[in-house]
Amino acid sequence: RRALALYLERFAHFFRADFFVRKAFETLNSEAKPEHMGFRNAAETLYSRYRSDVLQGLGSESLLEHVYDEYFTELDVARVGRFFCWLGVVIEQEQVPAEREGDSDDSDLYSPPRHREED
Repeated sequence: RRALALYLERFAHFFRADFFVRKAFETLNSEAKPEHMGFRNAAETLYSRYRSDVLQGLGSESLLEHVYDEYFTELDVARVGRFFCWLGVVIEQEQVPAEREGDSDDSDLYSPPRHREED
């Protein structure tokens, strides 16, 4: 583990929840690459189920309206994180650290799923 410490420190930023969730959503939603084509449609279909099951029909009509501000310029990472958590793309931390004074971001709430070793 010590031999890997340099790499862990160097690349840990990419797996911080705020960075990972934002990049994953924005990259897939842009559909810039052929392998990303269809993400928006699939995400909308999944969101309609999320909206009825989790939000009990109270959320915005579309996923983009739900996760962006009214001008579609600011992404609400916490909302995307909860949606991804429902999908199983990220997991919610079991113990959320106490909110630090002046620090109200949701960067520590979610993380990419970890592969668990089977017994």
